Amino acid sequence: MRIAIDGIRLSRKPSGVTFILISIIKQLAVECPEWDIYVLLRTNIHPSIEQIFFEKNIYLVISPSKFFNNISMIWSLFKLNTEVRKVKPDYFFSPNSILFPLFLNKNIKNIVFVHDLVFRVFPETMSKLNRIQMMLLFRFSLRNASIIWCNSNYTKSELSKYYFKHINKKQVFVGAGLNIDFKEALKKNKNLNKINSGQFKKPVILFVGTIEPRKNVRFLLRIFEQVSNAYDLIIVGAKGWGDEEKAIHSILSEHQYPRDSVTLLRSVELETLVGLYSNASFYMTTAINEGLGLPLLEAMASGCPVIAPDNSAMAEVIGDAGIKVKSWNIQDWLAAIYLMEADRDRYIGLGYNRIANYSWDDVVKSFVKILQ
Repeated sequence: MRIAIDGIRLSRKPSGVTFILISIIKQLAVECPEWDIYVLLRTNIHPSIEQIFFEKNIYLVISPSKFFNNISMIWSLFKLNTEVRKVKPDYFFSPNSILFPLFLNKNIKNIVFVHDLVFRVFPETMSKLNRIQMMLLFRFSLRNASIIWCNSNYTKSELSKYYFKHINKKQVFVGAGLNIDFKEALKKNKNLNKINSGQFKKPVILFVGTIEPRKNVRFLLRIFEQVSNAYDLIIVGAKGWGDEEKAIHSILSEHQYPRDSVTLLRSVELETLVGLYSNASFYMTTAINEGLGLPLLEAMASGCPVIAPDNSAMAEVIGDAGIKVKSWNIQDWLAAIYLMEADRDRYIGLGYNRIANYSWDDVVKSFVKILQ
């Protein structure tokens, strides 16, 4: 079996979605050592993940465009599918939810990974460029996919709701796991559960995620304002699109806002992130919508209980292992915090049990069966 994979995301500093791709590539290589896996790139992979692709059956194909190679869209439109044709794989895997129309080969079966339908459900929370790209290419991608891989049952249900005629006769696979890199770091750094003790005077509420409108961090800050006498808040997240970060700093600059109790971290090393999860009192997200919610998995695996909205895939991921808030009333969120304080140890245990359902080992084994 020969598989070609769009690796364009691997040239940038990895984020949560990129680590999903890394996990899939690594687990496929281990599960199927007789398969040839070609990762197609426009530049070298990011230095922080160079050591990851050491399996003998993974081949990195770096093929820059002669013109405008620094523009991802240009490379994807005019170079990617040319390289696919050269590799002549049995399957081409797009981890970015879309296929590009030029030079598609009907003899190659396409696999499309769908992370979410935010562009359709909450278009106002996406950048204009990404929204236009998805609106133009998503239907085309579904039509030309042999297999559609969804990260959650929630995402699959959204596909059925909005694109039933496009997926009605398609093979739709559902599965995701705790990213392998995080799992390995957690095993290596069990002694880091005290990494941040002493740096904060109070118990810590932790949030991890890109700072963009969909994450609804402004609402999180309003909740925290009510409990800042008892907690510190750590927000770990790279700047996304839009004015969300500007709005956050505006709130923090308000005269009586407890700014000294809030720590903003643009990014941290993986080992430090593991320590933050392990040391936090609990993890809390107020995101409007998630196709999966990787930080929820990371938190539960680290013994950090979770509070999240009772919506989208977050409700599916948490199950009964955390506290789900059904409204956007601040008082309901405060009640969830008080409930967590009273029953934290039980939720930690439930989280450990829940994370067992999210193993890339099991997911990839199931996926391979439908390819064979």
